[in-house]
Amino acid sequence: MQIKSWIDAVTRAGQTFRYTANGPEGLVTGKKVYVGLARGGIYRDTPLDSQVPHLKGVFGLMGMTDVEFIYAEGVNMGAERATAAFDEAASQIEDVVA
Repeated sequence: MQIKSWIDAVTRAGQTFRYTANGPEGLVTGKKVYVGLARGGIYRDTPLDSQVPHLKGVFGLMGMTDVEFIYAEGVNMGAERATAAFDEAASQIEDVVA
């Protein structure tokens, strides 16, 4: 429910997007977005991944189309997998800030 509240707080007609005769138009353009996802299972690039398409849609509505996701997946699949997932995410973050 927290992500829904956040989306409701940031998607504001007239502030982050506007309605036009051709449909909604994003007002927050030219921004790079980084999203960190920690998930119990492994859903990246599968039909079960409902989060990434939804978030891309929300950011796209506001005009932000340059979105990069950083993943820590499988964190509920045992301690070894969780450690590996967070190590992989840390490596992705290091690449982003380099």
